[in-house]
Amino acid sequence: MQKQVPYVSQWADPAFNERIAAGMDPCEDPSWTNTGFTDPDDYRFWARRICGLACFQAILGYYGIPALSNKALLARALEENAYRLREDGGVDGLIYDPFLAFVTKDFPLKGQVLRHCDVQQIESVLPEDGFLIWSVSTEIRRPEKKNIRDAGHLILIHAADRNGCRFHNPSGVAPEQADVAMSYDVLERFSSKRGMVIERR
Repeated sequence: MQKQVPYVSQWADPAFNERIAAGMDPCEDPSWTNTGFTDPDDYRFWARRICGLACFQAILGYYGIPALSNKALLARALEENAYRLREDGGVDGLIYDPFLAFVTKDFPLKGQVLRHCDVQQIESVLPEDGFLIWSVSTEIRRPEKKNIRDAGHLILIHAADRNGCRFHNPSGVAPEQADVAMSYDVLERFSSKRGMVIERR
């Protein structure tokens, strides 16, 4: 049976995903302050970088675990070095090992980092009542177009069989936003063969 997993956008309101992805200021979404951010520039900087936290918020929602705001969750992730600010103004992250150490310490969860994992292995590594946070390119939101990257973004895989998987894309646009069904052949184009397994402890 397919899991009923809440969809969480990395921006405030998923109805704005397409416009923000096309270049709209994310602060034009009036609900952006509901994320816990109070400074517009802080929100603009981080909202396009917290795809992994959006995936994690959906996991918390599925398990009924009380969630933090995006800002509060980000603050904890920064404290635990799951994101690292660079001198050039960029960010390294989401860094899997410290992130899993953080979430398994703060929440009743367990997990595993996957490296060099082919997409055809997803069915076997996805727990029945668990998830994969999987590394892909943002270009996966338009799978009909040719892509040039295979990393830099995270999606939440919540179901899989021998033919393909289903996932939520926190920056996705309809019809490639929530409960997206994709064959492994297509997913492979966008995948970097790494991610994290997360499940209830």
